[in-house]
Amino acid sequence: MTNYVQAAAAIRSRLEANAAAFGNLPITFGNDEFDPETDGGEKGWVYCKIGVLNGKQVSLGQAGHRDFRDWAQAHIWIYVPSNSLVGAVEGYAMAVRDLYLPEAFATQGFNITSATIGEGGPDGASGRWYGVPIIIAFNFDTLK
Repeated sequence: MTNYVQAAAAIRSRLEANAAAFGNLPITFGNDEFDPETDGGEKGWVYCKIGVLNGKQVSLGQAGHRDFRDWAQAHIWIYVPSNSLVGAVEGYAMAVRDLYLPEAFATQGFNITSATIGEGGPDGASGRWYGVPIIIAFNFDTLK
């Protein structure tokens, strides 16, 4: 069993440890301060945010011995300048997705249920960046 903090840390750690798989682009998380123009992201960057969707009780028992299962998602975006790295960004997305295949975390105390590459597109009104999302769905159990 694990909790949200531990599962999120494992997901972030795996992303950081395998940066070479996506061209060693800088990685930013959640509410990190990051400006791609001044913080090394001129050629692209990776943005990761992780959140819990919902949960429910999945076993009976006395307080402190009940299993609760929470479902969560990690959204990992690969950004590159628009009109550049055509094909490479999709390769980076595939490499990131492959880091989170369900069997990769079998012993981490949580279950990855899917790793999906979403539809890419321009980011923001300026269209300066092109982003491709990778959505990692997972669940974890806790005792309450």
